[in-house]
Amino acid sequence: MSASWRRYPAVFLLTACGAWNAAAGTCEREPVAAASTVWIGGDMQLDGRAMVVRALRFDRSARQVEREFQAYWDREGLPSMGTQGTRGRVLSGLDETCQYVLELQAGASGDTAHGLMSAMQLMPAAARRSIPESAAVLPAGRILSDIESRDPGRVGRTWVIALGGRAEDGASRYRGELRREGWKTMVSMAPPPTRGARSSDAALAMQRGAYRLDAVFTEQMGQTTAVINVMESR
Repeated sequence: MSASWRRYPAVFLLTACGAWNAAAGTCEREPVAAASTVWIGGDMQLDGRAMVVRALRFDRSARQVEREFQAYWDREGLPSMGTQGTRGRVLSGLDETCQYVLELQAGASGDTAHGLMSAMQLMPAAARRSIPESAAVLPAGRILSDIESRDPGRVGRTWVIALGGRAEDGASRYRGELRREGWKTMVSMAPPPTRGARSSDAALAMQRGAYRLDAVFTEQMGQTTAVINVMESR
């Protein structure tokens, strides 16, 4: 059985141990067995939905892994699909409570394959935010994504926000708002040059107590997007 749905890509990478359902609660399925597992995010939230992410190594080819993944969902009588992504094959499966996404790396050959597996609850869980939104003094705009991860001794939360106007103006206003709330400037500069970056893009880094904030404002076609990350050391 297949269905043409897919809600989120498995690319949100924010170390943990424990069972596969440690953070995702009811997401306990293992569609394919891996030879080895490395936890990438064991206690994360994406837009209020509990999620876990693991890096997997398989002792068989990517084609074999894909066949096993799809066969699992067929046996369960549940929807699944496979698409070609920019980094390789993206496989998805869905039950009544969770979405499972396996992204297999492109270029894999022979008897070994590598991939990223995420499991995410479909319904938002009760809010359990370690870093409150008020701590970041977020600029006015439309929140596109909201991710929080928890690791021993450190918590992080990242917002992606769509804004109007110029990136440099948005960064300047945001810096002023943060200063009024007691944040101290660490760095204020253009982001490091990357492919596709524009000279009008702006970045800043600030600190207040145990909080460290990094923000990048990028401008394209008259619209600005801000990526704001707040880390708290504990």
